[in-house]
Amino acid sequence: MALFVRVNQRKSRFLCKYIDLVEKGFVVFKLPGFSGNLRKEITKMSKVYFYDPGVRNAVINNFSPLNLRNDSC
Repeated sequence: MALFVRVNQRKSRFLCKYIDLVEKGFVVFKLPGFSGNLRKEITKMSKVYFYDPGVRNAVINNFSPLNLRNDSC
């Protein structure tokens, strides 16, 4: 999310509203930034994750088998 906001500063307000909307629709969820240093933890941006990895795959248009993907374990 931080990279999105930096790259699209003019669109960051829209992006934050959009993420809030899809979060309320239970498509994504946010986790607050974590750091061992409390000062850094306050300034770290939260990360956004999809509840259903299939939605993420549709967004990035990646439907290849698990053994061919670089994001599988």
